[in-house]
Amino acid sequence: MSDSKNNAHLVWGRMPFGHSRMGRWLEQLTTRVVALVYRLKRHRNPWVRRSLGIGLVIGGLLAFLPVLGIWMLPLGLIVLSDEVHLLRRQRRRFQVWAGNRWPICRMPMPNAA
Repeated sequence: MSDSKNNAHLVWGRMPFGHSRMGRWLEQLTTRVVALVYRLKRHRNPWVRRSLGIGLVIGGLLAFLPVLGIWMLPLGLIVLSDEVHLLRRQRRRFQVWAGNRWPICRMPMPNAA
């Protein structure tokens, strides 16, 4: 069962979206978005993080407009979670809960630089 041929399809410890072109594209897009959020959370200038997070939260509140959507709200809160103590505490509690519930969440993301 631990044959490398059987595990060759695993990406970041999980099954990919599919073997189709769309599945590969979704897998690449997900990896890029996660890496982008990781890089933004580690940006040197805190004002860049704060302004981006606030902008995403405001964009999420304006979800009734086209292009802007509710997807921006959690992304903005994730970016702001390093700046605001209350959000950081809630994010950390969720990370611990998710790590206990789904062990795959504890795996470090490869190539996150």
